[in-house]
Amino acid sequence: MQNLSKQIFIPIFDNMKLAENVFCQKCNAAYKTPLLPWIVGGEYEKSKYRLMIVGKPHRGDAVPVSKHASTMDYCIDWLINCSWAYWSYSREIAQQLYGSTGMNQIVMTNVVKCTNTEGKDTTTNEMLDNCIQRNRVIWRVIRETRPLNILFYTHKLCASYLQAIPFQKELIKEERKSVMCGAKTMPWWERVVLTDWGKVKILVTNHPERMDKGDYVKLVTDWVRK
Repeated sequence: MQNLSKQIFIPIFDNMKLAENVFCQKCNAAYKTPLLPWIVGGEYEKSKYRLMIVGKPHRGDAVPVSKHASTMDYCIDWLINCSWAYWSYSREIAQQLYGSTGMNQIVMTNVVKCTNTEGKDTTTNEMLDNCIQRNRVIWRVIRETRPLNILFYTHKLCASYLQAIPFQKELIKEERKSVMCGAKTMPWWERVVLTDWGKVKILVTNHPERMDKGDYVKLVTDWVRK
């Protein structure tokens, strides 16, 4: 798999002075090691759906081989194949959409670039304020990669922070509802917005952990394809 994340985002994160700028200095994240997008697949730009998957902050201090916590080069192959929900559900979604090369055709990233979390998610409002609203890092990642479908696994964590879409020129469609996933109900917030690079579909829903995998993957892939 070809991963373009460092090539694209190290210069951008350097320019933004992440971990060093005034907003980062004020932030109360325990581990200020801004994580680049995990994956920007080599075939992503020409892929049919241009899907970006956005997860919660990572766990633990991701201090690896680069000052940006790189894209976890030292263990990315293991992560791609591991059983953790973020990775295993995303992998299955990508494979259902693209086949065996699916992970090379998507973007995977985190909504907040630093973390407090060791086990249970302990992301603070201050972290959300500084990373999403002030530094606007996730919006910069989106602008640079220009996805056509954006899946946020972050409804419980930060749905209110995703109300205003900076790159939106027009709201074409919006629907908020609940859907059944196995025996559980989960929120399902869909939008279609017009941007500089075309129509973009956005879905904000729950993280897949402890959700029925078959139902979750089908719900998401049906949404991407429609």
